[in-house]
Amino acid sequence: MTDHREGFAIEVDTTAHTIALIPIGTKTKETWSYTQPTPERLVIDAIHGGRYLHVTLHREPAPLLVTRGFHWINEIPFNH
Repeated sequence: MTDHREGFAIEVDTTAHTIALIPIGTKTKETWSYTQPTPERLVIDAIHGGRYLHVTLHREPAPLLVTRGFHWINEIPFNH
């Protein structure tokens, strides 16, 4: 890993299940494939920089602060 950053333009094709990445300032293009076995999981298979990538992403549930609602005062702490 390096601290080098790159900018990419992306094109997502939901029918072919592909993600095209185009580095800013060049005409080269990488095409990644993805699957979504469950609504909470995304799997990406690609070759980037000459290396094979197999990435599995898991969706985290919404944080409690967002889903619980707003409360001014709690007589008893919620998390005790």
